[in-house]
Amino acid sequence: MPGIHLWCPSIRASEGGIESYSLSLARALIEIAGEQHITILVRNHAGADICQALGSGVRHGASGWLPRALWTFAFGVLVVWRALRERPDLIISTHLNAPASGARSRRPTFCCRSAHSRVTG
Repeated sequence: MPGIHLWCPSIRASEGGIESYSLSLARALIEIAGEQHITILVRNHAGADICQALGSGVRHGASGWLPRALWTFAFGVLVVWRALRERPDLIISTHLNAPASGARSRRPTFCCRSAHSRVTG
């Protein structure tokens, strides 16, 4: 089974459309591929929030534990570092602004937005 990265701004169903979609997609990917093949990278939350939403066995990374002013920069560093280290077969981003660095990746990157999907890369 291939390695899959899911990059998203948030995964709390109570926060809005993209957040609810990201949480639903994460749960579906875990159910289909298994948590050992999925890495969830989240900008706006700490790791404890990810574990609470998806379970403690999910591989994850987050920048939300840092001061808010550093979230975007830290998330950019996080996704590039983890992508280079883990070499996922597929990167899925649920927000088009989140994966600016992934668009130049040689790996397939899917940017998903509500009912519309766009393939980049």
